[in-house]
This record gives sequence, C-alpha cells and structure tokens, in this order.
Amino acid sequence: MPGGTKRQVVRNNWEYWGSKGIMTTHIHFEFGVATAIATMKFDTLSFSDELVAGLKQKGFESLFNDALARISRMEMYEEFTKKGWTRHLARETKDVLVPEIIRVVMAGWLAAIIESESI
Repeated sequence: MPGGTKRQVVRNNWEYWGSKGIMTTHIHFEFGVATAIATMKFDTLSFSDELVAGLKQKGFESLFNDALARISRMEMYEEFTKKGWTRHLARETKDVLVPEIIRVVMAGWLAAIIESESI
C-alpha cells in the first residue's frame, strides 16, 4: 500500500494485511462463510410468486436495496470483528445470508428476462 514515506508504506501495509488488517479480516470472514455453506444443498431454490410480484411492482433496484439494507442490519461482519467466527454466524449465514444473496441473484436474472421480453 502506498505512502509518503517508507514508514507510512509499512504502516499502511500492516493496516491492510497485518493482524486484524482490513484485508486479512475480510479474507477470514469469507473463509468462514465458505466453510459454513460447504455442506449446503441448493436443490430447493426457485422463483417464488412473491419474488416475481415484488420485482414487477418495485423493480430490481428497489428489491436489491431492500435486501442490502436487511443484510446490513444483521451486522454480521461487525460481530465477526468482535467475536470471530461463531456458531451463531455460521447458522445465520446458512439460514439467512446465503438464501438472501441467492434470491437477489435470481431476481437479477429474472429482471433481465422480463426486460428482454419487452424489447
């Protein structure tokens, strides 16, 4: 990471890559998510009538922003930085976070399909 002096370069790199650094912490969080979902089955996913109706009524951007707000309110990353990876975070990842992410990705694809049909 750049800096004005060699000391700043070392300090900036430590804050980024060092113990509890931004990138190091993020990588550990993502590893926890990957571990939590490693055994998940995704064979029950489908477009729900509620998803289709919400998408047609509010549009994808609104649906995306709503999901983003719900995920942000969970404060999972903040909890991780304080307590590390816990069973609670693993359960919340499997039961709430990943299904919500998948739902939003599916909504994005569905929005693209709907838009392409109106062209």
